[in-house]
Amino acid sequence: MAGLSVRIPLMYDPSLLTKLLVSLVIVALAVLITRTARRVAAARFDDPSQRKQAWVTIRNIALLICLALLGLTWTLGGDQSSLPLAAVAGASLIVSKDILISAMGGTVLFLTRTYQVGDFIEVGSVRGRVADIRFLSTLLDASGDADLINGSRVLLQHSAVITSTLRVTPHEHFMLTTLRVFVGDPVACLDRRALLEAAALEVCEPWIEEAERGLLDLEAAHWSRLPSARPRVFIDLASDKGAQLVAAFPCRVEERLRIEQRVLSEYLARVQAAAPSVQESAATA
Repeated sequence: MAGLSVRIPLMYDPSLLTKLLVSLVIVALAVLITRTARRVAAARFDDPSQRKQAWVTIRNIALLICLALLGLTWTLGGDQSSLPLAAVAGASLIVSKDILISAMGGTVLFLTRTYQVGDFIEVGSVRGRVADIRFLSTLLDASGDADLINGSRVLLQHSAVITSTLRVTPHEHFMLTTLRVFVGDPVACLDRRALLEAAALEVCEPWIEEAERGLLDLEAAHWSRLPSARPRVFIDLASDKGAQLVAAFPCRVEERLRIEQRVLSEYLARVQAAAPSVQESAATA
């Protein structure tokens, strides 16, 4: 029939279909990059912590690029098909405030590299060794006394990193740890102090110079003053438990418990060796 035009409705929007295909390609490339980065990191690095850190960094970069490209894909073009999706995304961000804060925290951590895989961090009552750094959260190997790994894992949301105080102990740096020894009799503090200081010095002698250089580097980087790495012992008479000796010596955070036990064992051996000579002096007198 002349002059009669018939419109056939389209079952799909070509622009929307194109954006869906582009989004699938972007996601597939991101997955391919992360898997390839994992294999490359495993072949290039022998140290597990360096291997994990390299893979985590590349994975987070790929995730950020993927999110940026997806955002550009669905917002550019000016067609009406992207408006509902943009409205849903905006409403999701408003409702999911914790997710938005966690994303901000992940971006800050990625830009500043506040901690890395293997470092010990403490946020509130949670403390542990960093096992994995994701975009919205960090996976920790929980630690107990003396930073001993207890086998459980904690998922720390990055929103807690933004809203709480963060304490970081880098795994490659030396830390000054303290060890308290109960003496009881204040008169014996001077003799026991010399024995404890000699024990700590003998145990830490192999790495004292390295620890001293590390502390000097931290002073230069942070513009701060740090104590010497040489082991020292202080007398504490103000404690409710009686006279105590406080030994300060350098060690790595992962070796803290082992070094403390070595210092205690060496100290007790020196006390036991000095006991017969003290008894002989008392008998002679």
